[in-house]
Amino acid sequence: MADIRTLMLVDEALFEAATTIKIRKKDLLKWPDDDEHLHQYRISVRVARSLVKFLKPYQQKQQNLLLKDALKTLQDPTSRMRELDVLVPLLADYPALQERVRTKQLETRESLLMQLRTAEVESLHALVEDGLKHAHWKKPVRINGIDADALTSRITARRDECEKTLATVDFDDQEAVHDLRKQAKALRYVARELACCLPEGAADVSGQMRKVQDKLGEWCDARVNAALITEICGDAGAELSASFRQQAKDIMEELKAAR
Repeated sequence: MADIRTLMLVDEALFEAATTIKIRKKDLLKWPDDDEHLHQYRISVRVARSLVKFLKPYQQKQQNLLLKDALKTLQDPTSRMRELDVLVPLLADYPALQERVRTKQLETRESLLMQLRTAEVESLHALVEDGLKHAHWKKPVRINGIDADALTSRITARRDECEKTLATVDFDDQEAVHDLRKQAKALRYVARELACCLPEGAADVSGQMRKVQDKLGEWCDARVNAALITEICGDAGAELSASFRQQAKDIMEELKAAR
């Protein structure tokens, strides 16, 4: 019975994820000029995507693949928008550059909002909502439920993998560092959403890991800011772009020294 109870709790977490996406999308369309609503919608999609990836061993393959693909398709267009939303406030001391970036921000926002209203994206949202609210579990899972200890072990293994990668990652390998950040973020989302199924502290990471996650976020933002300034402002933004690149370099040197 305990394993069936765990399956029911996982079902509830997926149902909640579907409901949250629906609410966040509605809020974004209602208040399209509020950057925070875009951020919350993006997070809701990322959370659901992290859950679906984590639950792959339990879910029927076809539905799991469909959900992963649909959620990725919904998430991808929000990346550019979020990057511009982060950058614009940082340019308050550079009004000419800020105006050029803000123009691009508004154009991108309008394009995103138009996409969200298309029949294609509406269909994706319907597919995601139905799939999350009515998960197709593999036959042994439907019959026997989910072993809470096995679920905890999967979380613990991911935590240990993140900790190990942190200790060994080549900080000069930007792709590997970026992957570490994504893995750590996904772990945090899954642990939070499935907290009711896990022992207290099951997915806790070290203070150093949490600090590195924050620093990697700053590092990623600095790199993206440098690239966006160059792309949008060209030579006019060269000096500021160089400043962002130096910021990213300083953060990376700090991470190397801390290890």
